[in-house]
Amino acid sequence: MTVAAAGAGRRYALLLAVNDSDYARKAHGGYRNVFFRALRSGEPDEAWDCYRVIDGEFPAAEDLGLYDGFVVSGSPHDAHGDGAPCWVRRLCLLLRTVHAMGKRVLGVCFGHQALCRALGGRIGRSPSGWDVGVKEVTFVDDLEWPFEFLPVEPPRSASIIEVHQDEVSFPYIFVN
Repeated sequence: MTVAAAGAGRRYALLLAVNDSDYARKAHGGYRNVFFRALRSGEPDEAWDCYRVIDGEFPAAEDLGLYDGFVVSGSPHDAHGDGAPCWVRRLCLLLRTVHAMGKRVLGVCFGHQALCRALGGRIGRSPSGWDVGVKEVTFVDDLEWPFEFLPVEPPRSASIIEVHQDEVSFPYIFVN
């Protein structure tokens, strides 16, 4: 991918960790468009680039400083285990690098797991098996909203659809 020259606005990178399904291609033009529609703030100078990390496409090291933040998508792959695909290990190295640079990172499902692994957390199968359903999540009162590119302030709670069998445990330095 070629990175366009940065304008005055914010620039973000979507790290796509899933191949497009036939449905996603037909209905949305691919998963990248699903994420772009959900996350774009509407600011005229905002720019988004997409890297298909699942296919080995990563931003060049010299381009990392151009980005204000990174979003890692979900994936049908696991982020844990020594047998993780090479691109997952490379993604974890990239996430450690951008974290050390002070960049903002949003991990969605698998992306959350990859970020946890990259920063020294534990990821593995949940002892209770699959979690499937709708779950009410309440945010802490002193939540600092780290995703200024999202157009709204955080709600106090949210109903989320939960479909997973893995869980994460962050290192103590990330826990309040």
